Amino acid sequence: MPSTRLPTTVRQHYRHLRFVDENFDIPSCIDVLFGADILPSLIRSHAGVEPHSGLPSALDTQLGWIIFGSFSTPSKSPPVTLTTAIAPPSIGDLLQ
Repeated sequence: MPSTRLPTTVRQHYRHLRFVDENFDIPSCIDVLFGADILPSLIRSHAGVEPHSGLPSALDTQLGWIIFGSFSTPSKSPPVTLTTAIAPPSIGDLLQ
């Protein structure tokens, strides 16, 4: 998740996509973390990827589109790196 709110240009650029997390551009708690071993099973067989210079990229998954990558903010702050993904809780967690 981003440590600071992302510029509105990121959301506007990808407004045509359905995201896993509709509030991907707002800092919040991480709901779930997937390991690299899970990622290949989440990517659609004909996944769309939308890379853009200067903006994070978008990747189509079984859960919806995710945003990943880094970009520099206009100020002299360090680059922001983000990864977004959400999954429903497991049946074990729900039963607890």
